[in-house]
Amino acid sequence: MAHVIWAEQAKNDLKEIYTFLRRDSEEYAEALTDRLFWSTDRLEQFPSSGRMIPEFRSRNLREILVENYRILYELSGNTVQILAVIHSRRNLRKATKGRVK
Repeated sequence: MAHVIWAEQAKNDLKEIYTFLRRDSEEYAEALTDRLFWSTDRLEQFPSSGRMIPEFRSRNLREILVENYRILYELSGNTVQILAVIHSRRNLRKATKGRVK
């Protein structure tokens, strides 16, 4: 079983998404951020279940797609680190500069 860890910046991404969406609907903001957070639970049992990230071409960098968001994570041994949660319309390389190699 893998150990899933959320990087501080990924947690901040979720908070920013919530804050942005809350302007229109607090219920939707809460529902979506909960879904984003809990979608990573499967990684404990199936750490390689996300797809490889086309922009980076690394077997250890993967992502889960939830609605219009990409949850980026890195596999390292028995650890899965959630690196970022990015809207799919954003330029991935610019949005993750310094966070994803």
